[in-house]
Amino acid sequence: MLFLLALSAAGGGAWLSTTPRTHVVSMGSGGVRVDDIVLTRSASEPATGFQVFTGAATLALSVPAPGIMRAGAVMTWNGHVTTGSCVVHMSGHATVESCDFNIGATRLAAVDTFDRASSTWRRRYSDGIDIAITVPDGSPLIPVPFPVGH
Repeated sequence: MLFLLALSAAGGGAWLSTTPRTHVVSMGSGGVRVDDIVLTRSASEPATGFQVFTGAATLALSVPAPGIMRAGAVMTWNGHVTTGSCVVHMSGHATVESCDFNIGATRLAAVDTFDRASSTWRRRYSDGIDIAITVPDGSPLIPVPFPVGH
């Protein structure tokens, strides 16, 4: 009996370790939410065409051309000074985001593809970690320069 319980626990752990972890990112009138982090819109904008949000991190968003969005963020992530930058390209039915992160001395890249049917970004980090980032109904699609899942 104990053997079956251990086998069941091991199987569940293996399934959890191979299932992409899901995170939530949204933007609304209250600001930007990244999982449990809430960033509020700054009263002063650094330049025309930028939106800035502050709180536990600072996030800057811009739309430099139709079909392109850019974002950069600065924060402390798991005790490390961290920067992230992402560029979203939207063309036809495809929406792809490429991101670069510096987490302390660690550098990572990620490529995200947006699945419109499930309203979810599928992110694959350069170290092989896969995650999902859900965009709730009613939230606009924004770049995600946060190393969620790391």
